[in-house]
Amino acid sequence: MQIKLTSAIAILAAITPSLGSVPLAESLQYMAEATINVRDDFENFTYDNAYKVGRRLVSEYGGSIVREKFQQLKYFPGSLSDEDQAEVCESYANFLSTTQDMVTAATGKEKLIKKTEFGDGIYHLVKADWGYTSDLTYDVLGVTPTCRDDGLVDATTHLLNAYKQLVEGS
Repeated sequence: MQIKLTSAIAILAAITPSLGSVPLAESLQYMAEATINVRDDFENFTYDNAYKVGRRLVSEYGGSIVREKFQQLKYFPGSLSDEDQAEVCESYANFLSTTQDMVTAATGKEKLIKKTEFGDGIYHLVKADWGYTSDLTYDVLGVTPTCRDDGLVDATTHLLNAYKQLVEGS
């Protein structure tokens, strides 16, 4: 299952246009907005709508968020101006907040999701997302010293620990 999912993500990434021209702040904002939809799906996941919401989760989560993180890592900027850093820090704070909300919602529905036919697929997406998010946060903090000064390191650590608990607790 994991090999199929990894292959699917690689195929999606290969056919997606290069995001090298998309500014980092804009990409982080896009991921934050897409994460809100996925968070809502996790929150609204029930036995009654498991098929409909499960399919949408796999499609939107894998197709939007995970693919975007993969692409952003592939074309990550080497450095940013001070002006760009400020914009990135603002988008990054929003990204951290919405992603934390999504992980919290997924944790709340973890047992229910595991009992559905989408449990394995969603678990592998969360696991892949954790890895990409970890790499992305490391890279963002590496090119934006101002984000480190704004206290976003603690928020990053908290988020990555929540992912770890969700994935390793499964």
